[in-house]
Amino acid sequence: MAETSSTPSFFFIEFLQRWDREIRHASNAAAKRIKGTREDAEDFAQEARIRLVRLAARPQAGVDRYVRRVVANAIKTAITRTDTTAFEEIDAQIEAVPPDEPIAEVTAWTEKLPPRLRAVYQHLYVDGRTQRETAHLMDLTQPRIAQMHRQLLDAGRRDLQHLA
Repeated sequence: MAETSSTPSFFFIEFLQRWDREIRHASNAAAKRIKGTREDAEDFAQEARIRLVRLAARPQAGVDRYVRRVVANAIKTAITRTDTTAFEEIDAQIEAVPPDEPIAEVTAWTEKLPPRLRAVYQHLYVDGRTQRETAHLMDLTQPRIAQMHRQLLDAGRRDLQHLA
């Protein structure tokens, strides 16, 4: 699925967010195992994220096991560049992380939001815009966006408290 004008750019962001927990977990475990630094873990994670963006453009991107293999191979490649090995343990770490069900619940929750609150969520959390930028895009004032943001947070705390 190549990014075209009909494929929103936030697809790639959501795809990465779906897998980021597993990427960070595996990268941190790999860095710890090789007695690496936090920067090493970030390098490993970045390598995995780059591979996932490339993967997201292909049809098989929805297959969880395949994505886990891509993450494992990306981290292995990054470790190889640092002249260390811990491949079997990395495989075990990646397979041990359960699917991230809370992300699916949050996604379903956002789809049920009223359109304007959903737009605020999209701009602030998915697109990473500021309240001021969001206000400009939605033709509202920044204080109104702040008020809507508080409504969004209150609704999220109320509706998603079972995830905490």
